[in-house]
Amino acid sequence: MPLPLEDITRIARAVALAYRRELEVVAVTPSAGGSDRVELLIDVMGCHEGPCRISLNLNRADGEDFERDLKGKLDEAFRSHFSEA
Repeated sequence: MPLPLEDITRIARAVALAYRRELEVVAVTPSAGGSDRVELLIDVMGCHEGPCRISLNLNRADGEDFERDLKGKLDEAFRSHFSEA
């Protein structure tokens, strides 16, 4: 059974805050690809272009897996985003 959106939001906000204080989770929605996936929209405050927005698509199967995947996707997103800046 997929994690409820409330749990996803709580975990995502805690991980984002621990990752960088400039991150703000602004939306959590079920993915169009199915109920086992979720879309996260995260703003990066103070970014080179103003607040930048990162969109991540994650599996919401289990709390530990979700948290690990979110950390990995944040690492990927930041490597990609800041190499383009």
